[in-house]
Amino acid sequence: MFKHSVGVYDLLQLKRSRIKRVVALIMAMFFIPAIGWAAPQASAHRRLASLLRIARNNAIEFTLGGPYDVRAFGAVLNGVTDDAAAIQRAVDEQGKIVFPPNSSAYVSVPILVSSNTVIDCRNSTITTVAGGSIFRAIGSASNPLAGVEIENCNLNGQASTLGAGNSSSVIYLEYVNGFSIQHDTVSNCGWWCAQADFSNSGLIANNYFTNTYGDCAGWEQGANVKLVNNTCDGFSDGGFSANVNASSGVITGNVLENGRADSFGIEAAGAYDITISSNIVEGGYGQNGIRVLANDGADAYAVTVANNTVGNARSGEFCINLTAPNQASHPNSPLVVTNNLLNCASGNGIYVWADNTTVHGNTIATSGTGIVLDGNSSTTSNNLFVNGNVIVGAANAVSSAPSPAVVNAVTLDNVSFPAR
Repeated sequence: MFKHSVGVYDLLQLKRSRIKRVVALIMAMFFIPAIGWAAPQASAHRRLASLLRIARNNAIEFTLGGPYDVRAFGAVLNGVTDDAAAIQRAVDEQGKIVFPPNSSAYVSVPILVSSNTVIDCRNSTITTVAGGSIFRAIGSASNPLAGVEIENCNLNGQASTLGAGNSSSVIYLEYVNGFSIQHDTVSNCGWWCAQADFSNSGLIANNYFTNTYGDCAGWEQGANVKLVNNTCDGFSDGGFSANVNASSGVITGNVLENGRADSFGIEAAGAYDITISSNIVEGGYGQNGIRVLANDGADAYAVTVANNTVGNARSGEFCINLTAPNQASHPNSPLVVTNNLLNCASGNGIYVWADNTTVHGNTIATSGTGIVLDGNSSTTSNNLFVNGNVIVGAANAVSSAPSPAVVNAVTLDNVSFPAR
């Protein structure tokens, strides 16, 4: 067993014969004093290195193989030579993989990561072909991977336009249970900088994502994922996302800035049991700062948006947008928007087209409309509680579409101050 930053996982057990283990121990006794524990670089010594690893893992009860320096597997690290094959050989060892500090690598194809693998770039830079992936960890529903870490890496996807499909996410995980993406800088992403689909129990934290033509980071169809203390700087599509059937997740303490014309900041799209809290969404996004919406037939419910700071919505758009008209089937799982500080400039404050929603204790500065309660001729918004909000400078404090588009709306004790 070894302790992993996001959990404890079983290592691969080397099921070798007793005879091979004895041979490995005998060879280890004779050769360890001469060559040490590191895997020899010369190809003639690779068989010996394999036997030494058998001895370490079986007789001495090593908890994690390595560290394996990528140079021992042939990586040149001059930033020009294609090091993909050499790095892949190191990663195939399934242990801790390290780079020499502040080195440079170029890879022409993605590196495929398996279970129980920690990649520590130690502030090295890895560049790939324009719009390509660098690391991909892909299991299956019947055989998910477990225990993948990617940390301290500077990853450059070299994208200049929006990519197509998962292959252009710089870090892409699928069916991985227990993962950690931390302290990385990921730039020039053709789709996502870091994407986790069908993956559970993960941490995406303390990363810097910049110049992405898709989303900075997020997950879909997975549970217990935390997006914490990341910066998203310069994004075309979206910042941070919990997508279709994502659940039991947290998006907190992140900073988003310099969104492009049609971007949004943070979203829960067809997700449930999500907390979006204490984020800073600064100006520049083109659509909504934070939005909660149904997506691909999946409802959005049990979402809390609290203690965020959102600024500078574009004219006609909203700092916070709640568009979840399918939510009526979840009467005990409300949307809650509370204690947010919204400086929406010429845009609007909060849009509500949803059921079972509480909008309470928010401070909204806007020259547009503070809070819009809406529906349409076929879908009503039911059971809305809008109270205790402070609205400053709005042309309209709270507006409501005529019945029956909005029913059972309680709007009490909101305070509105005119513009100075």
